Amino acid sequence: SSLKRKRKVNKPASQFVKIVRHCVFKVNRIEERSLQSKVLATVAAVALAMVLGALDYLTGREWAISAFYLLPTCVAAWMAGRWAGFAVGALCTAAWFFSDIFNGAIYQSPLIPAWNAIMLLIFFLVVVWLLTAFQRSHYHLEQTVEQRTAALRTEMEERKRLEQAKLQAERLGVVGSMAAQVAHEIRNPLGSISLNLDLIGEEVDALTKSNSRSSDECRLLLREMRSQVLRISQVLQEPETGRTK
Repeated sequence: SSLKRKRKVNKPASQFVKIVRHCVFKVNRIEERSLQSKVLATVAAVALAMVLGALDYLTGREWAISAFYLLPTCVAAWMAGRWAGFAVGALCTAAWFFSDIFNGAIYQSPLIPAWNAIMLLIFFLVVVWLLTAFQRSHYHLEQTVEQRTAALRTEMEERKRLEQAKLQAERLGVVGSMAAQVAHEIRNPLGSISLNLDLIGEEVDALTKSNSRSSDECRLLLREMRSQVLRISQVLQEPETGRTK
């Protein structure tokens, strides 16, 4: 018996542990998938930035493709986060800078290409900042809408439950009042029947004095009839006592 009790006590605990492990496993799987998607997006953005740098070098300074560097920068920022976007933006700036230098660009001052690269980097950083800020605000807006929708759904369900409880209480009240009316209507005839049984008992006693056997049988029948009447009266009194409680 003690082993059975221990098994009964340990069974809910083991089930709880299994549920917790299952939830933790699901959370870990979701985190792993999210991390994998971020890594893949970052790798793809880096590869695209390198391809654009090579294409920028091959096309020369006559064809400007600087705007295309926004594509890997925005992909990394949207999929992997702000810091990944900053890193890819810096990589795109370096790719543009070296492709421009290797193409033999001649400037009046050696600071001009550095200045242009800094301006391009600032532009990428601003774009990444705005994009991630928009993403976060959009995420918070979705969370707020979901929370309000869930609260509204809960409130509607609670109102529906209260309305059903109110209707059920009204129905029970109607049934109780009908039962009280029926009990009142039945109690009066039962009183008359009980009184008539007493009178019949007196008449039977007077008529069956000569035959004791018949008198006993009649008294037995009368007692059974009185017990049934008393039982019905008790049953009718139970709804009223329940209502008073």
